[in-house]
Amino acid sequence: MGVPEFWRYNGELWRIYQLQAREYLELEASPTFGFVPKVKLYEFLMQVQQDEIAAEQLLRELVD
Repeated sequence: MGVPEFWRYNGELWRIYQLQAREYLELEASPTFGFVPKVKLYEFLMQVQQDEIAAEQLLRELVD
């Protein structure tokens, strides 16, 4: 692919990959959004399924 970072979510597991030395390695945190713990990303996904507006507010709190 050649992109520096990508995420995969299969409905249960969120995986974060980063290109390093021509191969993708799985990481526990996004290098781009390292200030947002993976557990918060899961919370966001659960919230968006219940209430998109509340999920947007949660996301704004995470990035502010």
